[in-house]
Amino acid sequence: MSGKNDQDIGLKVDKLEDFLSNTEFRDWILNPTAAQRAFWTEWIAQNPCKGEMIAIAKEVIYTLRHNEGEIIGEEEKKELLKRILTK
Repeated sequence: MSGKNDQDIGLKVDKLEDFLSNTEFRDWILNPTAAQRAFWTEWIAQNPCKGEMIAIAKEVIYTLRHNEGEIIGEEEKKELLKRILTK
């Protein structure tokens, strides 16, 4: 993985939704393996401009997981994302 950037590994992460829809990213946040931790640590080091977006994506994922027992509709999800993005 050394020397690769987001284009080299097939990640297209121009916006927050790109992280949120990436299964590998969500797995790393919720149930990380040693290999995932190593990969994402290196990826973040090579893509520091994505740091704020990653922090927001983590917050969204944790918030949705916290509310996992509750049924949340699409409109509620959009509203939650809007509130987080305006912080």
